[in-house]
Amino acid sequence: GIVLWRDQTPILEVFHEELCQCIAILFQRRPEFIYETITVLCQTKIFSGNTGKQVLILHEIESYLRLLPDEGNHAKEVPMMQTLLKVLMRCMSSEHSRLAEQALQYFRNPKFEALMKAHYELTLSTLLPSLVCRSSWNPTVRKMTHNGLKQLMEYDPDAFRDLCNRLV
Repeated sequence: GIVLWRDQTPILEVFHEELCQCIAILFQRRPEFIYETITVLCQTKIFSGNTGKQVLILHEIESYLRLLPDEGNHAKEVPMMQTLLKVLMRCMSSEHSRLAEQALQYFRNPKFEALMKAHYELTLSTLLPSLVCRSSWNPTVRKMTHNGLKQLMEYDPDAFRDLCNRLV
């Protein structure tokens, strides 16, 4: 029978994990490449196309975030966070539950959590509108959205409340 486009497995998925592991080895030796790589991955045209590939790229970016050095590089973090948050905002708002779940999974990443705290105003102003103004049909996505909102609120309740009031 004919396989529908939504049921097809992207060929990239076949070797994606091994490719990520090879790149991770490079990043362990040269961590300064991580910021630019994540920025470039977020700017790819793939985020306007096939959802299966989008899920893979989000997973790849998240695995690279885990390799970021603890001391951070503020000059490189800001552009990376700006592009990453825009991509996450679009993906969290997606009708496709798998893509939304993968984007919401970032809230569980300790490195991303540290980046959110370090760039709280940017994170809040970018992600909050998409998290508050949209409700998914999928119960898992709804629960993950609630947990993400709760996490953002705990960082700075006053700033969170102020922005929520402006959105209403």
